[in-house]
Amino acid sequence: MHLFCRIQGSGPPILLIHGSMVDADFFFGLSAYLRNSYQVITYDRRGYSRSDPAEDCSIPAQVNDAEVILRQAAQGQAVVVGCSLGALIAMRLAANHPELVSPLFLHEPPLLCFPDILAPEEGEDWRDMKALVQAGRYRKAMYRFLTMTGRNPDPRAKAYSAVELDQLMRNGAFFMEREFLSNFFADETFYGIPALQQRPNTYCLAGDSSGGSYTAQAAARLADRAGCPLVYVPGGHNGARDLPREFAAMLLGLLSMTDFDKSSSV
Repeated sequence: MHLFCRIQGSGPPILLIHGSMVDADFFFGLSAYLRNSYQVITYDRRGYSRSDPAEDCSIPAQVNDAEVILRQAAQGQAVVVGCSLGALIAMRLAANHPELVSPLFLHEPPLLCFPDILAPEEGEDWRDMKALVQAGRYRKAMYRFLTMTGRNPDPRAKAYSAVELDQLMRNGAFFMEREFLSNFFADETFYGIPALQQRPNTYCLAGDSSGGSYTAQAAARLADRAGCPLVYVPGGHNGARDLPREFAAMLLGLLSMTDFDKSSSV
C-alpha cells in the first residue's frame, strides 16, 4: 500500500500524526517552523487524501504504518507528535515500539475510555453517531460529528478554503465508514495507556482555548493516569494548524528542556 509521505528539513527526526478528516497538510504551517531544527516527517494516514484506500483502518494497522515510516525515514528513534486521533495512534506506537519513540507529545486525544469526561449532550451525540454509522448512514454521522466538534469554536481558528473543505468532506465520509467504530470505543489497554505510566519524556497537551472540552479533559486525565506533565499550548483542538508559530515555539521550548538523544537523524 502506498502512503503519501513528506520529509522536510534536517536534524533529529520528528513524526507528526494527524487526526480525523484532515491530512498531512494540517501540519503545513507547523512544519515550516520546525524544519530548521528537525527533519519533519508528515504523511496522509491510510485512506486519506493522497494515500491508498484501505479496508483495515484500525489503530493497530495504523501503528504498523507509522512504524514502517519511522524505520525507513527516521532510521532510529524519533520525536512523535500526535493530534486528536493521531494521538491515539502515537500512544499505541509508543507502547508497541518504545525503542522508536522519544519524546512523545499527545495533543487532546479523544479517549472515550474515560466516559465521565463527556457532558450528557456529548454522550448522546456519540451514541447517536455510533447508531448512524452502524446503520450505514455515514454522511449524516459526519455532519453530527462536525456539529458536536464545532460547538465551541476558537476565535483564532483559520478558515478552510473551498478546495480544503471539499477534501475534508471526502476524508470525513471515509473516517466514518472505516475508522469510527474500530478506533473510538475501546478500553485503556487497547490504546496503550498502561505502558505510558511513568514513561519518560511524555507530555500531554491541551489547548489554552479548549476550555472544558472532552478532549482537553481527556488530556488532563491521561496525564494524571500516566504520571506525565500536562502542558497547555496555544489554540484549541486544531491549534497545530491554526497557530503554527505559537504551537511550534511551545514544542521547541519543551524539546530544549527534554533529555533525549538528538543525534538520531538520517
